[in-house]
Amino acid sequence: MLFGILFLLPRSENYEANNYMAAIIDKHERVNALKGNQKIFVAGGSNVAFGVNSKMIQNELDIPTINMGLHIGLGVNFILEELKRKIEPNDIAILSFEYFMHVDGHKDLLEHTHELYPEVKNYTKKNTFINKFYYQYNKTKQKCLAYFVKSNKKKKGRNFAAKYSREMFNSQGDFIHETLNYSREGTLQVKTNNSRYKEWEGIDLLNNFNDYAKSKNITVFYLFPPLHEDAYNAQINNISKLAKDIEDNLNFPILNKSTDCIYPDNMFLDTKYHLTSDGSNERTKGMIEGLKKVLDITEATKTQTTQINSQEELVSQLSNKTTKGGIKLINGKKMIDQQMPILMPKEGLSLNGFAIDKINKRLATKIFFVIGEEEIPSKSYGIPKKAIGKTMGQQYLKSGFNENIPKARFPKGEHSIYLKVVTYRNTYYLIDTGVTILN
Repeated sequence: MLFGILFLLPRSENYEANNYMAAIIDKHERVNALKGNQKIFVAGGSNVAFGVNSKMIQNELDIPTINMGLHIGLGVNFILEELKRKIEPNDIAILSFEYFMHVDGHKDLLEHTHELYPEVKNYTKKNTFINKFYYQYNKTKQKCLAYFVKSNKKKKGRNFAAKYSREMFNSQGDFIHETLNYSREGTLQVKTNNSRYKEWEGIDLLNNFNDYAKSKNITVFYLFPPLHEDAYNAQINNISKLAKDIEDNLNFPILNKSTDCIYPDNMFLDTKYHLTSDGSNERTKGMIEGLKKVLDITEATKTQTTQINSQEELVSQLSNKTTKGGIKLINGKKMIDQQMPILMPKEGLSLNGFAIDKINKRLATKIFFVIGEEEIPSKSYGIPKKAIGKTMGQQYLKSGFNENIPKARFPKGEHSIYLKVVTYRNTYYLIDTGVTILN
């Protein structure tokens, strides 16, 4: 009967077209328009939609930025699958999920999103006939209630002059706070969940996504979400445990600490995750600072890149950070016991040592020996170094090299030998090994 009543009710032709979830269409169109260009994606639930100023990021880093955030109910799986289909080599993905975000999402919301934008129907498991029936049933019931029940009651502490809609997003996917025309009396009443702590299965999904991204030369970062201070204080034990799990187990860099984005009441709109315009700008400033540090971007180096021309060249920016690595043995003898410069023997040099990406707590992606204008790629990097693994951590066990470089590869004259340590983000560090040679 409800379905029959639905067809008798007057409809607004613009309702679905301007539905909040329909903003996903515009976000995808912006991505498609930037195809082939390096981009920054910021993805997550509505904490991203309301809490990121993409224009500010783009202006500071000079990289087109897209806010993909929309709704926590889409779930982790949907958002990661969405990114997989849109992201390209050399892009940067910043993931920011609400605490304990549901992995599979809410079936009704997913079905509704599929209706609005059929392209996303393959991002999640297909709904069964029963699930689709209940979705249509609930949708019909809500329309009936909305039509027949006219309530003038206002929710305590809130007075919103407009509902969220598609037109409240700008071209970069950010929510435009000024379109809301809201006011709120008193402190926001936040909902909390005081259930026992349970490990969040989203961590494994994030790590799997990063493994996929690495294979496509895509850089991934994590960003803890903003949270109302009352919600944080009410759930401090569970949130602290989850934050520690993320910090200990995530296999890619984190831009901030969980406590960096705990904001006071006046920074929030209607939920514990929805920042005001001022809150969004404050959070974005912190994001930019974090990105500049991990991407080694300064005003002087922002546009200095090297084009990829061969195996020995790759897009990168010279880092002023330090890492660990060096040459320990030269032709089987301790480097510290040898006098510099070393006269080049006719058989060339055997260089034994190690190199790691300490900043990102990883092995290097590859290393080069930089001698004058010559860059010689290491063919042996990855041999086990038990002492390094024991003293610095087992993740660095295979950080060694034992490179035999023939004399013909060395340029004439006196030169220092540097190690070029390439990170998984295609940035690199230069290490002065202290070795000089005379050829």
